Amino acid sequence: MKIKILNLIILSVLLTATGPAFAITTPENQDQLRIKFSTPTKKGETLLSYTVTWRIDDGLTNRASGLTFIQGPDTRKHTSDVQAAKKMVIALNDAMEYLYPSWRGAKVEQPKDQPEIIISNKQGFDFTEVTVRDYSNQTISFDVLGDSFTSKQIGIALDVVYAADVENLAEFTPNKPKISSGGTVEVTLDDKETIIVKTDGKTTSQIEQDLAKALGGIASYSTSPIFPNLKDSTTRNYKPFDGGEVQVIGLPVKSISVNVTDSSLGILSKFAFPDTNKPTDVANRLPYLIFIGAGAVFAYFFFNWYIQNRKEQDSEEDNA
Repeated sequence: MKIKILNLIILSVLLTATGPAFAITTPENQDQLRIKFSTPTKKGETLLSYTVTWRIDDGLTNRASGLTFIQGPDTRKHTSDVQAAKKMVIALNDAMEYLYPSWRGAKVEQPKDQPEIIISNKQGFDFTEVTVRDYSNQTISFDVLGDSFTSKQIGIALDVVYAADVENLAEFTPNKPKISSGGTVEVTLDDKETIIVKTDGKTTSQIEQDLAKALGGIASYSTSPIFPNLKDSTTRNYKPFDGGEVQVIGLPVKSISVNVTDSSLGILSKFAFPDTNKPTDVANRLPYLIFIGAGAVFAYFFFNWYIQNRKEQDSEEDNA
């Protein structure tokens, strides 16, 4: 009976130590990002796209990218803000169709007749990265539905890029411009005064450094991306890292809006979600599990040795 009790105690200790690593289920809508669009101002046809990356709890990482074309104000059927939102919903849902149903960890919806979309995780999946790429020169606002980015532990990066890198194929335009044509990059935090950086004749790196200074202590210019950029040679949706971006880690605000008025530029807005359910959680606990397991095994054998010796001593005393 005593041995059975000890075994139960050892089992309980092991389950307590290892249980959370194997019994994680991320609740639905834990990770959310709302994106609000405005009327695009850039002439002609431009690109608007985004990529959502998620992890299956304690498992593999998957992603889906939605890409759509935006018609500028000079076109016959220019794209409105509400239409831009609708296009982005359709684009991501179409991308999801290429994944196995059990791998589809994100969902997207558009509140009725609103120029916005809400991206959310499904149960059993947690977001790791979201990247929004805008080359249409419009104001795009981001928020996490009432919470601050700090409370959600979401890091943000703003990467100013040349529109020519995605609008033109290298073989047709080998001499792409490496300075901006003129305009502004604008950032608004909550309802505070808009921060404006002029782009005239500057490189993207210079613009980003100026923007980091204008944002003050909450931001820094980094030559390493907040997370690796994707690159795909078969599509203009992805773009390799160009060497610099503005990073804001621990932003104590509820919304951020970005706008680029320079037609030669686009902007990538990146959101790094806390990767809460990494499979490495088990690996990180391994030394502790080994220690606990070794202690439990030692206690088990010591207890059995102690009981056996007591039995022998009792037997000798009875015989005496």
